Amino acid sequence: MADSISIVLITCNRDESLKKCLESVACQSDKPDEIIIVDNGSRDKTGNAVSFYRDRLPVCYTYIPRVSIPEARNLAIKQSGEDVLIMIDDDCVLEPDHVRKVKECYAQNPDIDYLAYKIDYLDSSTLLNKVFVLSLQSFFKRKYFPDDLPIRRGYLSMGYSTIASVRRNVLQRLPYVFDNNFLVSEDIELSIRLKKAGCRVYFDPDIVVYHDCVFSSFFAFIKRYFFYARGEVALKRRHGHSEVTPKVKDYFNFIISIFKSGRLNPAEKILISAIYSIRSVSYLCGYLFWRLFSS
Repeated sequence: MADSISIVLITCNRDESLKKCLESVACQSDKPDEIIIVDNGSRDKTGNAVSFYRDRLPVCYTYIPRVSIPEARNLAIKQSGEDVLIMIDDDCVLEPDHVRKVKECYAQNPDIDYLAYKIDYLDSSTLLNKVFVLSLQSFFKRKYFPDDLPIRRGYLSMGYSTIASVRRNVLQRLPYVFDNNFLVSEDIELSIRLKKAGCRVYFDPDIVVYHDCVFSSFFAFIKRYFFYARGEVALKRRHGHSEVTPKVKDYFNFIISIFKSGRLNPAEKILISAIYSIRSVSYLCGYLFWRLFSS
């Protein structure tokens, strides 16, 4: 018998992105058994966006006053009741056969606890989005497929994102799911604890989720990396390591890969390298700041 499926997400003030997300869920060839939506204090038309899909989806919608992201995620998971939880963000878009592929992967590999898949982006045309996407792809390749190994289907050492699926009984082994003290990198923190608990993580690059990620400004882009560093500081304090620490050689390898790329013109190579360098300085400044001023 196939596993039952919950799609779980939280949202806040992104009604237009949520509409795209829910439309992609409504168009699934295999419908989920439930979709849990926790609205973390939205002041826009999020409630209306959800109401539009009530006739097409088995929606369980809860509005709460603003709390931390880990608290909202924990509430959504607590409200779900199916065998496998597909966790997505409110700006994600699923391919029409996403639920079917997830079910098939678990059925064909019954020892899988956590299923990771390829994350791509709807818009990588702007320079900021290109830097963001390329740096994430570089991290994933460096972390899981070093030594120029091709990205392929198979087991990973640990998960790397909340955009994934996990068996409910795996989460029930933990004393808590997301740590409410982690305002950033709560997904990496959970992944580290799942790794310590012996969670078996499987990666299938044929299952793709698309992020609708757009940066409003250069400042917003730089600010994000400043706060990412807060997560690394917290992870090192809690676990002694972060699993995501960049090295100086990683910076130079990224720059070299940009200039070797045949898909970018010379001007793009220079601008992307410059933006990536500023982003790296922001991350370093953030790391030093949070080391000194966060408890």
